[in-house]
Amino acid sequence: MSSTPVVPDQGSGPGDATAGDALARFVDPDARPLPVRPAEGVAWLLLLAFLVVSRWGVAPDFLLEWDSANYALAIQHFDVFEHQPHAPGSPVFVLLLDLAALLGDGTVTPFLVVNALLGATALLGVAYLVRRVAGPWGAWLAAAGVALSPPFWYHGAASTAYVAECFLSVSTAALAVAMARGRLALPWGMLLAALAMGIRPSGVVTLLPVVIVGAALARPRPRDWMVGAIAGAVGMLAWAVPTVVLSGGWTRFAAANDALSDWQLELGSILVGDLSQVVPRSTRLGRYLFDAANALWPVMLVALVVRGRSATHALPRGTLLFFAAWILPGTAIYVFHHLAKSGYVLTLVPVFFTVLALAVASALQVLGDADRRRAAQGLGLMATVYVALNLAGFWYAIPPDLLLRKDAYWSDLPSHVMLTGDYGRFGLRYRTHAAQNVDRLVDGLDPEEDLVVFLFGSHELHRLQLYYHPDHWLVAASVDHGLAHETGTDTTFGEFQLVVLRATRDGMSWAEPTHVLASDGVLDLERVERALPLPLRREPRRIVVIYTCPPCFLPLGPGVVEIAHPHIGAGFRAAVLAPECPIGEAADNAATQVKFSLAGAACMQ
Repeated sequence: MSSTPVVPDQGSGPGDATAGDALARFVDPDARPLPVRPAEGVAWLLLLAFLVVSRWGVAPDFLLEWDSANYALAIQHFDVFEHQPHAPGSPVFVLLLDLAALLGDGTVTPFLVVNALLGATALLGVAYLVRRVAGPWGAWLAAAGVALSPPFWYHGAASTAYVAECFLSVSTAALAVAMARGRLALPWGMLLAALAMGIRPSGVVTLLPVVIVGAALARPRPRDWMVGAIAGAVGMLAWAVPTVVLSGGWTRFAAANDALSDWQLELGSILVGDLSQVVPRSTRLGRYLFDAANALWPVMLVALVVRGRSATHALPRGTLLFFAAWILPGTAIYVFHHLAKSGYVLTLVPVFFTVLALAVASALQVLGDADRRRAAQGLGLMATVYVALNLAGFWYAIPPDLLLRKDAYWSDLPSHVMLTGDYGRFGLRYRTHAAQNVDRLVDGLDPEEDLVVFLFGSHELHRLQLYYHPDHWLVAASVDHGLAHETGTDTTFGEFQLVVLRATRDGMSWAEPTHVLASDGVLDLERVERALPLPLRREPRRIVVIYTCPPCFLPLGPGVVEIAHPHIGAGFRAAVLAPECPIGEAADNAATQVKFSLAGAACMQ
């Protein structure tokens, strides 16, 4: 990545900037296309091969998180109300997963196939955006920068949908630029952009503005606007109507969306909660973006300063308007509504690398020959640092939570953190560690006789087990929200979600201990002045309780006794309980219980 972007030597056509300015060619309909030479084609094949191999080589063979289970369940039965997947649904992404499932076995394989295809398309889209300004190799370098970006790399190897977020961002921007350049008719551009938003419906809010600006830069006639609006509406209805129908109708679909939106506001918005949350919530986006670009931020700042000081080449108004429409809506949503995970910034990551490529190419243009040579050397150095940092970071960095939760520490991991998010191969292992241990634990249980209770804070593990063990006796309990139902018996999962997501936590921490006791066919869970009775449809032989750490201990009341303490880790613990029996018998059986061989304890007879 030490090559210098080559600014193509061609004049711009009529535009809103001084003739000869590199940025004027970004949306100039008269600029000539550049030919693709064999060396460039070989470089692209190598980059796309790296994209696939680097992701598949570190991908865990287990679903990563809550959303992963939602998408996997949606392949079996699509219903947004039941969080299959979660609201507002991603019908095109689920369809792609369903098609990819035909190509190979395994739950994770469809995610890897789809993420590889979407990731490759996103890289090509970035190149399309910047190639006529930054040149062929500048476009390749920009795409390579995206490929090495930690969140893009991480989510390409994980069973998540955030690479689709990046794909949608790039594809809508590319369609907008194609319309502005006169390469695509407005109705077709609107139709294709609307269809693409079915892969991540949140794009209707975050990315529709850039599509409209791209169309406006082509200066269409009123009739073209009308036809384009109709085409866009048809494209959105093509995926929105099936989504609502498969979710059981508008009432159920709207209820799920409203509940999730309220919950997201409570968790992530700077407009909700006390003042102590404003700083961490408002700076989270900056931290994630710093992780995504790390060593290239100084390059961006220097290039913008050099370009901005040029008095001979004014900044093109059309280009500025395009990037404002691409950047600001998503940024506003993430700051004022919700930004729970690093994957969300993949909407903005391609914006950074596109602006970086354009800024560098334009800055090189205004420099003299001697300064341009020195700048090329500096660019080569910074590109080398960026490559080295991200290769080492992905291979060695571990998530901060692993150091904070000493019960989850793995002796074979290094004890240093290079990034602020859950990135790298150790991050992938860490995120699936607890879930795989719970999966092995449930494997050894009797689906009819053994009850598994997931206390508040462990709902993600419960959701994953609903996918892997749908026939087992699994209960998700949320004492914080006063939920008085047993999942799968008295209520559906969708109704369970409405109760959990609608209720306030009243300032309580998920780390509060829960007191467990049993009597007269009822399992009582008491948590800080709140009690949640779970009526049991039959007497369980064993009760396995999964809970968070901290608080790392589970107070037991009358009616149950702990007979084993299997290892879970990664911030979670498990306790195997049984109807109360003599302590000596429980101690005699504890050694065999802890190895997941849970059958045959005498005190359970």
